[in-house]
Amino acid sequence: MAPSEMFLKHGRQRNTSIGSFGVFNAAMLPDGSHVGDTFQVSDQTWKLDRVEGLGSRDWTVVLTKVE
Repeated sequence: MAPSEMFLKHGRQRNTSIGSFGVFNAAMLPDGSHVGDTFQVSDQTWKLDRVEGLGSRDWTVVLTKVE
């Protein structure tokens, strides 16, 4: 079963049943650009939901599956 939400820690790979994910850089523009952007993974649509802890050394990118 594929997850419906993924938390990607800086510099770590996350392996799931639909593929492997990783993030190595995160930047949030003042107007919030890029949050809400969607992308395809196989037959699923995912979106960049938020970045938690941006500006700290231990930030996390959160992806959510679009139903």
